[in-house]
Amino acid sequence: MLVVRKTVCARKTLGNRTRVVYQEGYENNLPAESKKVDVKGAKATLEKAGYKMGKDGYYEKDGKTLQIRYTYFGDAAMVTNMAKAISQMMKAAGIKIKLDNRDDAKFADTVAKGDFEILPMAWQSSSPYGQLNISQLYGSKSESNYTFVGSEEVDKLAKVPGTIEDQLEAVKAANKAEKAALKLFGTVPLDTPPSFYAVTKGLANWGPSGFQTVLPENVGWQK
Repeated sequence: MLVVRKTVCARKTLGNRTRVVYQEGYENNLPAESKKVDVKGAKATLEKAGYKMGKDGYYEKDGKTLQIRYTYFGDAAMVTNMAKAISQMMKAAGIKIKLDNRDDAKFADTVAKGDFEILPMAWQSSSPYGQLNISQLYGSKSESNYTFVGSEEVDKLAKVPGTIEDQLEAVKAANKAEKAALKLFGTVPLDTPPSFYAVTKGLANWGPSGFQTVLPENVGWQK
């Protein structure tokens, strides 16, 4: 018999890539304009930039339809439905989405080459000290900054958390750096999804553990 266990997770909009919502010091670092759905505002921005609504319901400029490529991988229901949902939401704002579905095996090469315009991906942290990853995530010269977006200001702020010994003060500095990084809109955190595991009934001392380490010598079968 299999027992499915679900990791503890707060299902709410995420605004931070270095801390999860239940960690002390968590802040939603997204710019105010990205914390709500504003279709009218999106259209106003495009029109201010010289775009006009075409007969097909999409904005265009200089005779060219505004189209953005959304690249995703595999055929899992979740990623497929997410791609379709993004397409519909962007259509409401007059932006045409070209769905670019690729084989899972092409993920690493696609990301490394930056061969995408919009791409959904996950970042997994196994440490509660995520503030130390600010430079890795947002540094303009970091190989892990897959958005290829950065600035001197962000680079300078991202170096600060690692110089502070006090945990919460370091987190505050990380939040400040991330606020500056997210204003560049290279990346937009969405949520922290749950993880599911299936194990045989009777397994003891195993389950959701957050950032704690489950020692293998403490896991065993119930008598």
